[in-house]
Amino acid sequence: MKILKYILSISFCCVLVTVFGQNAVRSGVTKIVCQGHAAKNAILLRWAPDGEAVWRLGNKYGYVLERFTVVRDGKVLTTKQVDASKHIIKPQPLPKWDTIANADDNAAVIAQAIYGDDFDVSLSDNNKVANILNKTNQATQRYDMAMFAADQSFNAALFSGLAWKDSLVKPNERYLYRVSSAIPRQLAKTDTALVYIGLEDFKQLPKPSSILAEFGDRSVILRWDFGTFRQFYTSYIVERSDDDGKSFKPVQGKPVTNLNNIPAGQKSATLLYIDSFPQNDIPIRYRIAGISLFGDTGPYSNEVAGKGKVYLAVTPAIQRMNFDKGKYALEWDFADSMNSRIKGFILQSAQTFEGPYKTTTKLIPAKERQVAIDTVAATNYYIISAVGIDNKITSSSPYFFQDQDSTPPLTPVNVRAAVDTNGIVAITWDKNTEVDLAGYKVLRRDKAEAEFSPLFDTARVKNIYRDTLNLKMLNKKVFYVVRAVDKHYNESPFSVPVEITKPDKIPPSPAVFKDYSVSVKGLIVQWVNSADEDVDESVLYRKQTSSAASSWVPLQTFKNGISKAASYIDTSAQPGTMYSYTIIVTDSSGNKSLPANPLTIKAPAAERIKTAVKDIFLTVDRDKRTITVAWQQLNVPNVRLVELFRAQDKQPLSLYKQFKDKESNFVDNGLYANTMYKYGVRVLYRNGKYSDLLIKTINY
Repeated sequence: MKILKYILSISFCCVLVTVFGQNAVRSGVTKIVCQGHAAKNAILLRWAPDGEAVWRLGNKYGYVLERFTVVRDGKVLTTKQVDASKHIIKPQPLPKWDTIANADDNAAVIAQAIYGDDFDVSLSDNNKVANILNKTNQATQRYDMAMFAADQSFNAALFSGLAWKDSLVKPNERYLYRVSSAIPRQLAKTDTALVYIGLEDFKQLPKPSSILAEFGDRSVILRWDFGTFRQFYTSYIVERSDDDGKSFKPVQGKPVTNLNNIPAGQKSATLLYIDSFPQNDIPIRYRIAGISLFGDTGPYSNEVAGKGKVYLAVTPAIQRMNFDKGKYALEWDFADSMNSRIKGFILQSAQTFEGPYKTTTKLIPAKERQVAIDTVAATNYYIISAVGIDNKITSSSPYFFQDQDSTPPLTPVNVRAAVDTNGIVAITWDKNTEVDLAGYKVLRRDKAEAEFSPLFDTARVKNIYRDTLNLKMLNKKVFYVVRAVDKHYNESPFSVPVEITKPDKIPPSPAVFKDYSVSVKGLIVQWVNSADEDVDESVLYRKQTSSAASSWVPLQTFKNGISKAASYIDTSAQPGTMYSYTIIVTDSSGNKSLPANPLTIKAPAAERIKTAVKDIFLTVDRDKRTITVAWQQLNVPNVRLVELFRAQDKQPLSLYKQFKDKESNFVDNGLYANTMYKYGVRVLYRNGKYSDLLIKTINY
């Protein structure tokens, strides 16, 4: 048979396949998807199985189409009034395909997919689609191409058993169509499609969106909205007019479609078509019309018109900058054969690669290949551009030129600096006026005798800089200088240094307690003052340790420079009470030190008996070389021991002997002649407290 030898060669202008049943949900039951269309005198139906296996079995067993008349003259019919009809629809036998396949390439594709021994899909050489289906399985290719071809030709879909035209319909009736497969259930489980429709559902097809056209040299790229109209049209007719709209002809024999499988819900898909025409100097017009799934052609879009444009195929290329007799000249290359296609050249310059570039010359004649430059900056970038006869411009790459320069810029003047409480320093200075100025560098040193160090590597253009100081560093002063840098990296001398005083955020060092003692006057605390030079005051605090509700209370404030006192007698301490002491130091900036480590002291109890020894008697016996020490003790209770102290000459008293209660004398021997002796007696009570020490002196 002729069509069995048919090897498909189709010219597709887009990129993806639109398969009719692409939105069907895949599950254990294969769906049959169906759409209905109300024409003026007929109802058209199109269906498709969602899967290659069911399609192949459907070609063998066919599909069951049932029609039920459910509404007549606006009234729903009863069960007995419903008219029903049933059809078994299969692909046409192979001999009947010859005529339609010779006239319709889509029919030939379907016939080959259903009946052919081989299925070879090849693209024409002038179509540069890299990959049409991305599938290697031949059975899947048959199914995909058959579904695609049926979408493009309703007649071919009728022949393949995937469509039905019902002409036995009336305008006063509405019908329910039911489509299911005749495949035995043991071979495949399929779903049923339902369509409820009547002739009154007829609607005009929409007008496609306007075409966007980009004209080139005897060519045009046409773009229009495909995704929005996807539910209405499967392909488009593109027509062109070469006589300014008097007549239109199709640009090719086959409709244009999109081979792209657009994801569900996505509307923003554009169809693209490239056309060529003989000459550029005449107006060309285009229009498009859509072809629906059921073979209907919709209204034409608005026309789009334009002319072909000649674009320059080459760009100028700058070669060199010459210097002769005190003048500069820029040279470039450009094909002489292109002189007739340009009006001339323009020169542009900028001080940076990115621009902005400014035009520095009038239009240079097309035959010229160099231009004189009166003023050359120390650093410049140049672009030479060819201006086409259609005013389109093609430009060279930027050309960098740097003149020789060893003169540094002037030293920046009027450098100022201000610092806030957070350590943010704003440094400003007057702008330099050099044309080739690249920027400035700011340098800093933290001590008057140190070297200046740059705060950043590259020159900055603005004449202001903000620096951030570390306020925890101990230096009080910071110094800044500024220098200017030109585009040849020549640097000016340092500016006059500007000095600032850092805001003081460092708290002073705390005081340290070193000792304490207890006297009849009170509790005595001693400490070492903070060593910081800017100390303003030190405050001594006290709290009662034995009470949880007690808080720190200031006892005394010591002003630096007024009082260097490093001790304090607490005369208000209550007997038998435990106290803690601390000190907080404040500097001249209001910074406070950490509290000193607390010192805790317990005041002596109040029940101490001051006098327990009434008197001491000293008797010298020079012959025996002894001194008899006798004391008169008061009658006091709870005495544990009596303690005797002795000192020689100017030495301090030390414990010499201990006696039981009621003992009242002691003979001291082993003495030195002509020596002053001092004796003291006191009582130690059972609770650990002492009486006052009574002292007497004698010269031996």
